Amino acid sequence: MRRFVALLSAGVLVASLAASSVSAASAGPKNSLVANFQAIDGQTQKVIGRVTVRLFEPSEQRLVPGSYDFYGAPGYPVRESHAQLGMVRFGYDPTAGNPNGWAGPNFGANVAYAEGVICDYREPNVPDCHPIYLWFVDVLDPAGRADYLDTNTRNPGGDPWDGTSWAVGKGSFVLSYTGD
Repeated sequence: MRRFVALLSAGVLVASLAASSVSAASAGPKNSLVANFQAIDGQTQKVIGRVTVRLFEPSEQRLVPGSYDFYGAPGYPVRESHAQLGMVRFGYDPTAGNPNGWAGPNFGANVAYAEGVICDYREPNVPDCHPIYLWFVDVLDPAGRADYLDTNTRNPGGDPWDGTSWAVGKGSFVLSYTGD
């Protein structure tokens, strides 16, 4: 009889702990981007490196909205880049997924926009730091263009701003936008 009572008590304890852990679990961030993917050059279609990014809505518990890291493929001039992001916005854009840029039939996309400061490294211990603006695009209709990343960086030697566009290659790319 004691075994039965001990077994029954253990079962009740496990069930109550499981129920409390389920109710305590959060649903996760409603607006976020978590990605680790190959960056494909928009012009040559060659892999130029790997991007790792985590973006979230800032809160009182997490003031910094995210980070961005790039690791260049062998032979790519930038070997590593690391950004501290100070501002993030999430939204929906009705034309961001158009195959021919902004013209043509409209293909909507969820987007994450971030800005901050990035340091590019071409050699050890020699950072080239400057502002960065990132635009991550998750095209919702498969008939639209592939998911992509546009970057704009301050280029002191030329135009005030330059831009590059990279396709999202192999890896993970999860952009969640709830409309809030």
